[in-house]
This record gives sequence, structure tokens and C-alpha cells, in this order.
Amino acid sequence: MPIEDDYQRVARRSLDASGAALNEGIQESSAFLSYHAFESTGCALSVVAHLPVGPHVGHNDKIRNFSIAAHRRGQGPRVAGIAVSLAGIRNSLLYPVHDVVTGVVTRPENTITEAQARRLQARVRGVVNWVDTQI
Repeated sequence: MPIEDDYQRVARRSLDASGAALNEGIQESSAFLSYHAFESTGCALSVVAHLPVGPHVGHNDKIRNFSIAAHRRGQGPRVAGIAVSLAGIRNSLLYPVHDVVTGVVTRPENTITEAQARRLQARVRGVVNWVDTQI
């Protein structure tokens, strides 16, 4: 099986896990798993486009490469839109954020609502489906 198919498998399984997390009311985990699916499907397309992927490539670089590959195939704005939505929330979905000025701590579950997580998952699923047609 080509590596791009393996990345797509990871993306699909991450979306399945995202749905399971939503069913349990754990929207922050659902959103992170959608992010992981997005990054994985991006790696699948990047492989086909001969752009670097893998553990030695940072998260931001993987997303940038995905955007480049999608742009070459006429889907740059779609992928960039999701990338922008995800850019600022990845770490806050994983860890509490402490504002040292106000003393307020924002927990991961307060980073995203269930409705937002559902919309994110649907948008990522659409991109994963599109990448299937490109590899």
C-alpha cells in the first residue's frame, strides 16, 4: 500500500475517533482529532505532490505544504480556510492556557463548543473526501 493511502487511513480513523469523542461530549478531543485528520490527509496529498512529510517535518510546515499542494489543484482557499481556523487552537485543545496577566486559566473543553467541533469535523471530512480523489 502506498504511503499516501496509509496517511488517508490515519485521517479516516481520526475522523471516526473524532465522532466517538463528540458522542461522549468531549468536544476538545473531537476537535484535536479533526486537526489530526486534516494534517494526515494533508500529508497524503503532499506525498503525491512530492512535498516533505513525516515526523521530521513540523506541524506548521505540514499544513503549509498541504496548502501548497491544494493550491496547485485548485483547492487552496478551502484548505487555507480550515488551516486558519486550526492554527490558533491546536495547543489549547491539549493543554490549559494560563493568562498570567488576568490569572484566568482556560481549559481545553472551553476552547471550542460542541457545535464548532461538529462543523470543523464536517469541513475536514469534506477535504479528506476530496483528497481521496487526488491520490
